[in-house]
Amino acid sequence: MCGDSGRGIICWNYCSPRGLIIALKHNTNSCIQIVGMSATLPNLSLLAGWLDAELYQTDYRPVPLKQRLKVGNSIYDSSLSLVRTFEPLITVKGDEDHILSLCYETVSEGHSVLLFCPSKSWCEKLSDSIARAFYNLRHTGGQVVSGSALQAVVLDQGGVVDVLAQLRRTPAGLDPVLQRTVPWGVAFHHAGLTFDERDVLEGAFRGGVVRVLAATSTLSSGVNLPARRVIIRTPTFNGRLLDPLTYRQMAGRAGRMGVDTEGEEGGWDSTLRGG
Repeated sequence: MCGDSGRGIICWNYCSPRGLIIALKHNTNSCIQIVGMSATLPNLSLLAGWLDAELYQTDYRPVPLKQRLKVGNSIYDSSLSLVRTFEPLITVKGDEDHILSLCYETVSEGHSVLLFCPSKSWCEKLSDSIARAFYNLRHTGGQVVSGSALQAVVLDQGGVVDVLAQLRRTPAGLDPVLQRTVPWGVAFHHAGLTFDERDVLEGAFRGGVVRVLAATSTLSSGVNLPARRVIIRTPTFNGRLLDPLTYRQMAGRAGRMGVDTEGEEGGWDSTLRGG
């Protein structure tokens, strides 16, 4: 019926969510209720008025989300109060923002990290660097901090073998970067991968085989990949400052109901130093 060239606005009204809700609301014999939910929409009152619906808002979150900002070695909360001074456990040339240490801190406690980067190449380079650092911890005995060597990251080796086998079976085959990073629990995720590759990596991250995932902003919407810590690598995406909606989508990946007891989101970027 929707494809009928003679259709009119009445047909569209009844097929749209607005038309359906209004029709049900005025049907006294109907026992059907429709509940729409969103954690990110900014214009809820406008949408509720258009749908002729009741609006309920709350800032309650079942799993607490800690919002952090790292400037230099100082970590602040959302009110810009100093939370702690960060002491990096892994020092690598070129990692002035201590991303490797932030990832190691989370992974060594048995949790996962989701990194949002502005480009596909950034995702790949960052995942490669983190995997190399984890490799060095395993093969060089780790760095010595406070008189004791850092422990190598504990991974599900059987799961790693299975993920690599799944990637080899995809039509695109095993990507050279993923071949280097996945054995160390690190991967990247962006539109340059095929659907099959992304599906394998998403499952590996949910299952805890991949512990660190560097992704572009498209992952923040539509894919439910919870992590203990979300790191937004830069405030600029696609040549523009990050808008509030995209930020909330990214931050919302941290600490999901039924998966974790808390979440932490942070912006870590060298451009904020001394600011």
